[in-house]
Amino acid sequence: MNTNCSPILRRKLEHYMEIIDKKARKKGISKNQIHFWPAAVVGCEKGRDKRIGESGKCSSSQYHSTLVSRLLQNGPIGVKVNGNYNGCCAEPHAANLILQKYPFVSLTKLIFTPTIRPRTRKKLNPCPNCSSIF
Repeated sequence: MNTNCSPILRRKLEHYMEIIDKKARKKGISKNQIHFWPAAVVGCEKGRDKRIGESGKCSSSQYHSTLVSRLLQNGPIGVKVNGNYNGCCAEPHAANLILQKYPFVSLTKLIFTPTIRPRTRKKLNPCPNCSSIF
C-alpha cells in the first residue's frame, strides 16, 4: 500500500477529524462514548482528487465493480476475514470515492494517508485484507 501522500491530503484528513471532534463537543459526547466516532479514517488520492473514507457498514452493491472483484478474492464482503470485516475498513470506502471519478484506475496506483483512529489519533496499520488489495 502506497502511503506516500501529499501534504494537502494529510491536512484534509486532519480537518476531517477536527470536524468530527467539533460535532462531538457540540453534542456533549465524551471520548469514552466510542460508538460516536468511526473506528478508522483514511485519505486516498489519485492526482488532484483527494477523498476521505471512514470505516463502517458495507455491501457489494455500494462498491465499484473493480473493488468488488478484489474484495471477493479475500472472501465474502461484510463477513469477518482475517480478523476484520472484509470491505468495511476505511480504505475501501475512500478508494470507492476515487473509483467513482476514475473507474479504470488500478487499485495499486491509489495513494493513501496512514490510517488513523479519530478518537485517539493513533496511527493504525492496514488490516491484512486491505494490505492485499491496495
